[in-house]
Amino acid sequence: MVIAEIIDGVLQKLYNEIKTVHGENADDVINERFTYLSKRYKNLVSGEESSITVDYSDPVTQFAYVYRYVTAYSDYIYQIIKNIKKVSSIFDDSPVKIALLGGGPGSDLLGVLKYLIRDNKNTNIFAQIFDKEKNWDNLWADLGLRICYQSEMKLFSSSRTINVTDPNTWSGYTGVPEIKLFTMSYFLSEIYMIRDESKEFFNFITNNAMVGSYFLSIDFYNKRVNSWVEEVFSNSCFKQVAKIDGIVNMCDDEYAKFNREFYNKFGARKVQANVQIYLYEKII
Repeated sequence: MVIAEIIDGVLQKLYNEIKTVHGENADDVINERFTYLSKRYKNLVSGEESSITVDYSDPVTQFAYVYRYVTAYSDYIYQIIKNIKKVSSIFDDSPVKIALLGGGPGSDLLGVLKYLIRDNKNTNIFAQIFDKEKNWDNLWADLGLRICYQSEMKLFSSSRTINVTDPNTWSGYTGVPEIKLFTMSYFLSEIYMIRDESKEFFNFITNNAMVGSYFLSIDFYNKRVNSWVEEVFSNSCFKQVAKIDGIVNMCDDEYAKFNREFYNKFGARKVQANVQIYLYEKII
């Protein structure tokens, strides 16, 4: 099983939904959404538009995001796990509980699974996905079953719809002390403009996390976002294990395994990015 098969299955499901609604205009609508996403991401941190938040609620936006970005973003997560021993060693034990902050689109989870599959690990994973957009849930609902059928590894995932600015959506969650790894894949840039309002959320997560847990962030290289990451983990309870910046590329031939029909319609997927990676360990 390759990650390409999983992503293509999700894309085909979304494409069928889009065709049902938009008919012959489906491809044009999707191409317009690529432009929408690109424009929004350029303004996430600058605040140049009055409405910064990206709306991921409909299948068109979900298709555009998964097609253009999830392949690369999941591969970046895979590379980080593979190349940073502190992260890969987490999966030497079983079971492991992980939390994917803003993980609705699936990049974080697919990156973890790619590492486990390629490294022939049978680690059982309990994945808690936190995201504001509830409609992401259906995309990966059967992923655990597919994994169980094709390997000895077991995946148990659940989703919790949260708004980082609304404590009623997350303050009752009691599972934080059990989580070994927290991932944030392009999450902090998404909420940068509400960073002050989200402070209570991050205090809740970091204060309740267990000693020995890790926080992994990968995001656009942006000095303002970088400064915010360092601010969130600036207290003495955390030690910076890794800080890496630069150009990252998809590392293998996974790209060649994708549906050529979609490539002919919508062009290339993202394969390279200028990123900043942080890894923190809670030590007290």
